[in-house]
Amino acid sequence: MEYIVVKSQAELDAVPVDTDKIIRIEFGTAECPAVVSKKYRHFVKAYGNSTVEAHSAVAAYDNCTVKVYGSNIVIAWDNSTVEAYDKSTVKAQDSSTVKAWGNVQICKTTRHLGKITTHANARVVAEPKSVDEFLGFYGISSDESTAVLYKAVHKIDEGGAIKFVSNYDKEFEYKTGEKICSNGFDMNSDNACSQGIHVANLNWVLDFGASWDDLAILELKVNVLDIVIPDDSNGEVRVPEALVVREVPLEECGAYGKILTKRRKINAI
Repeated sequence: MEYIVVKSQAELDAVPVDTDKIIRIEFGTAECPAVVSKKYRHFVKAYGNSTVEAHSAVAAYDNCTVKVYGSNIVIAWDNSTVEAYDKSTVKAQDSSTVKAWGNVQICKTTRHLGKITTHANARVVAEPKSVDEFLGFYGISSDESTAVLYKAVHKIDEGGAIKFVSNYDKEFEYKTGEKICSNGFDMNSDNACSQGIHVANLNWVLDFGASWDDLAILELKVNVLDIVIPDDSNGEVRVPEALVVREVPLEECGAYGKILTKRRKINAI
């Protein structure tokens, strides 16, 4: 896969959010960090001795330092240092150092040889290895054959006709009560962002679409045996097909959904 190398904040901000390329950060200092504020299709990757403030998914390599906020994920590789806050998730690999505050979860992998320090409610958890563990880890409703997952889509009003369309492909439409099928499906868990219908737990999709004025949350039913969990998943998985059950009102989406509803009302004034 191709890379876009960025060496300044201006270059980073100019990259479109729907780029198919992986963003490679090679700048940022403790005094003036690179700020990743947008939600990109792929993990943004930080290299060298760069310092990054992350409000999106980032992978840290070499000797870089990443501070992650919100409900985002950082994968810590090599000798990198990660400071995690709020409800973020860190996957600790290699000889990385992780420091965590708030309600952070640290997935300590079998490859991790570095140091982990936790404060407040931060905790170290076992990384989900199977679909059953994944469903339990994120508290996803399921039975023996199906699971309920969610999708953040754009709600478009075309002269009174409501359409739900994909963020990645605006021509891909989701219709309530109908089954959707991917044009292709990648079963290789080594590939993080690949072919398939991408679905996730409720908090993940709320966070993903929080900045959209036309955000809608769809509830989907998927076959448990179809779920592929990418190795760097932070709550997002993919399936070859799914049944669109309904649009979930934001008011039903817990405290986070109520906050987004309130923001919409304020912005509409």
